[in-house]
Amino acid sequence: MSFNAKTIKRPFGRNGKFTAARRGNYGKLMRRFFGTEESTGATPNALKDKLFIVSVRTVEKDEKQRRLRKEERYSVIDKIVDYA
Repeated sequence: MSFNAKTIKRPFGRNGKFTAARRGNYGKLMRRFFGTEESTGATPNALKDKLFIVSVRTVEKDEKQRRLRKEERYSVIDKIVDYA
């Protein structure tokens, strides 16, 4: 599951700031977990030290849709189902 930023502000990296689209994946996730009022100022630190129930999938093709060998395959989080 990827999160797209609408804008990124300096400094980049660990102390940087970003703006997420209201109807994007990040905004929807924050509203689902924290409600509408708390989600407006929720940062990624709000998710720190929380346990999540996730759906995982194996990536079998690269960005050019070529099949990956068995030893090159890897797993990614497909979606966050719920939190524990």
